[in-house]
Amino acid sequence: MRREIARLALHQLVTDGRIHPARIEEVVEKTRKQVEEEIIETGKRVAIDLGIHGLHPELIRLVGRNEISFFHTDKIYFNTQKKQQNFVL
Repeated sequence: MRREIARLALHQLVTDGRIHPARIEEVVEKTRKQVEEEIIETGKRVAIDLGIHGLHPELIRLVGRNEISFFHTDKIYFNTQKKQQNFVL
């Protein structure tokens, strides 16, 4: 996740053009908060898609983190759905 935060922060800094130490720290912190919010929202969406209710917040965060880590592939999400469907059967 640190790499993704750094990538997003660097992109924002280069786009903005204001690159100095105080601004870097500000943008990195803001980006870290945005990524954390995205992780939680993604985890909630995955839990809802799978029909799992009352999941512990830390598990929601872990699911969201895995989903975002493998954003370009749907392997984990697909495998999670498959396992959940097998469990229900």
